[in-house]
Amino acid sequence: QRLQIDTSNLSDDDGIANVRSTWEMSDNGRSWVSIPDVYGNSMTLAQAHVGSLIRVRAVVVDSFGSETTLYSQPTSLVQNVNSKPKGVIRILATGN
Repeated sequence: QRLQIDTSNLSDDDGIANVRSTWEMSDNGRSWVSIPDVYGNSMTLAQAHVGSLIRVRAVVVDSFGSETTLYSQPTSLVQNVNSKPKGVIRILATGN
């Protein structure tokens, strides 16, 4: 499943110059860690995210350079999706 950030409703009286987003995950909703190698406005969930909450940490920079950090609401716990087995079944001859 792919998640995407929507910042279209953000506003700042001083104007918004930039929004820098970081994807974070947590297994308890209290301590959060950045998800490595995930950048930009979207991410695709992987097996490593199962059982975790996902949120976005956004640093909003206004036209005067002031930064404000905002956090999205976390997702619900990421659920496992059944994966099909991989590999090949072979028949081996044994005995005579």
